Amino acid sequence: MSLAFALALALSPVAEDPRLEILELRVAGRNLDALTRVEQLLEENPEAVRPLGFDFLRGTLLAEMGRAEESQEAFGRALEKAPEIYPYSRYHLALQQERIHHPEVAAGLVATLLRDGAPRDLIPDAVALLDRTLNHGGDCRVLLGIPLATLPSEDRRRLQFRQAICQHRQGAREPAHTALLKLLREDTRDEVAQQAAEWVAAFPYDKGDPEVLLLIGRTLHHNREFKRSVQYLRMALHNPASSVGTFDDRYNLVRGEFWLERYTSAAVGYADLASSARVPEERARSLFQRGRCLELLHRFKESANAYRLAYNAEPTGSWAAASLLAALRLEWRTGEEEAASHLYQLLTSRHQWKRMASRAALFLAASDLVQGRGDRAEPWLEQARRERSAALEVDYWQGRLEELEGRHEDAVQSYLRVLRADLYHPLALGARQRLQGSPVMVRATRARAQELAASPKVEDLHQAWLLLRQTPAGEGVRKRLTRLLLQDPSVAPYLRMAPVPVAEWPLWRSPLKRPEEMLLALGVWSAGAPMVGRHFPVTNPSLALTGSRLLRAGGADRPALLQMEILAQRVPRQIPVDLLPQEYRRLLYPPTHQELIALHAMRFEVDPHLLSAIIREESRFEADAVSAAAARGLTQFVLPTARRLALKAGLKGQIMPANLYEPPTAVALGAAYLGELGEGFHGVEHQMVAAYNAGEPQSRQWRAYCFSGELEEYFTKVGFHETRNYLRKVLSSRAQYRDLYGPAWRDDALPVNVAGTAN
Repeated sequence: MSLAFALALALSPVAEDPRLEILELRVAGRNLDALTRVEQLLEENPEAVRPLGFDFLRGTLLAEMGRAEESQEAFGRALEKAPEIYPYSRYHLALQQERIHHPEVAAGLVATLLRDGAPRDLIPDAVALLDRTLNHGGDCRVLLGIPLATLPSEDRRRLQFRQAICQHRQGAREPAHTALLKLLREDTRDEVAQQAAEWVAAFPYDKGDPEVLLLIGRTLHHNREFKRSVQYLRMALHNPASSVGTFDDRYNLVRGEFWLERYTSAAVGYADLASSARVPEERARSLFQRGRCLELLHRFKESANAYRLAYNAEPTGSWAAASLLAALRLEWRTGEEEAASHLYQLLTSRHQWKRMASRAALFLAASDLVQGRGDRAEPWLEQARRERSAALEVDYWQGRLEELEGRHEDAVQSYLRVLRADLYHPLALGARQRLQGSPVMVRATRARAQELAASPKVEDLHQAWLLLRQTPAGEGVRKRLTRLLLQDPSVAPYLRMAPVPVAEWPLWRSPLKRPEEMLLALGVWSAGAPMVGRHFPVTNPSLALTGSRLLRAGGADRPALLQMEILAQRVPRQIPVDLLPQEYRRLLYPPTHQELIALHAMRFEVDPHLLSAIIREESRFEADAVSAAAARGLTQFVLPTARRLALKAGLKGQIMPANLYEPPTAVALGAAYLGELGEGFHGVEHQMVAAYNAGEPQSRQWRAYCFSGELEEYFTKVGFHETRNYLRKVLSSRAQYRDLYGPAWRDDALPVNVAGTAN
């Protein structure tokens, strides 16, 4: 950059910075105009704009337009003219070489980048690119000199695996085998371990070595390939000459049988584990799981007895409360109320079991209330209320009790507490229906709403709005409430949040020294993503919203959503979610992959909003997401399930792990599975959603605890905290999607660019 130009930039108004003009075009989605202007500036004043990264920006724009070969020259020139962003220029040059089918060139470029020291945020992408290009013809010698020990563990292991495969392909099979075993001994839970295990299983070496069999079995188990894991674990652990294996290995062998739905053999296996357990926790855990097997076999008396034995194995241990609750549910559902009451008294006897006692109390209260019996519910609800996290559920069932007893005004107030706590909670949806469910409740609701609407207080108007929001009378309440809220300086910024004009971004108030800041200032949103939080902080709602838009425009869907979720935690509670700006809500519940979702939802006759909600909660729209249980991609499938569903989804060829990261494949599999669950559960969506998370047998078991077909009873009786939370999130998200986009996707719900116009 010339001294005169640098001085002019330092002293002149922001409006004279050439990047602003380009950014405004980028924000408006006018990328062709942006490219034209970038090329004009490069021709008119190259010494001024090249150090700012305009060659890099030109390369980015050309690449976005599919002109990969033309982008090569631009990225190459950026290497020389913009040293501050050199690593990014080199990476993108390598990326374009891959796109024009020159993997050997791409591998050399990105290997040099890693050897010289890539920025930390760029390392995962650079390692992934090197791994891909080496797998497709790159020269393995480029790995020499890369300081693997300095890389993050996941990236180091990925390149060590690739190094071993290179050795194998070059004929050094024994060293390759040794390197792969070393990776498995280090960790059997990640993707590298899964790949390594497949190669080790195919080697002729050590076929009967119990340790090798055990490593393969552990890896397959962690990756939920249970048919194969059971075989390997059995060979390793049942070898008379073998001394390898721990209790957890034997437990995982039986656990594999359980997940394969071989409940009879699993029940026997758990009994054997319990008899050989060395410590009380192992015995209690095994007996508890035996109880689950017997329960799923509908052998309820034996199951309840197994749960009691699990409690007796360690009465103050980590499995005790869960065992008592499991036995209680079975006894109550099968009519053994006296036995269930005794178990309930045990559960309430220890303060540390407060959470489980609350679940038991809610189970008992819901069981009575859905059958129209209210004489025993009050003390149960009082017990449940001692657990703060159960407050919303208690309020809902309290409303049911008051409604049953004819105390309709009190019931309205209880349901209002549910709506205020979380308007889109599944029980809040039930509360809305109850408020309009009978003439007497409608009258009580209308009377309370009119009383609240006459108040000048924000809190009262908020409640009136919750009761009237879908009625003509609600519009007047909404306007009054909005006016009052806008008078509060701590609230108004959230109601008024809107995209901030480019010239007003804080980005321009500080020197842009970091490479990511320079790229953000050029409108290269994906590369600049690490700096969005700094320059578009959640302390300023409009800036946070703007930053989220930029992230989404750059394809960083998960960070864009995270930015809005962090902001959502700061929104004052007195603001009804309905009154917040539509764009904020659409960034929280984005129509990402809308066309794919609509297509496959129609094919398999599932609600597109339900599929969107599942993707949102499973992966946060991150195509490369991987869970601790080896589930992958947008819809989070493990490989065996994906391969089973592939034919139903119309996917051809063998599904490989990498395919699960492809949005078209992931969405097709998710829709196919939802369609299958719809058939199995007769379209009852809450049971389908629970099955998606916890498995079909478990979802059916929770249904068996219920005395009605109500969502509300089912929700309260879901036995796993994780699944109950998942059910809440998915059904809440689905309701939000319907409110925002209508019963089906509308044309105006198409993905938008940062200017707010349809792509």
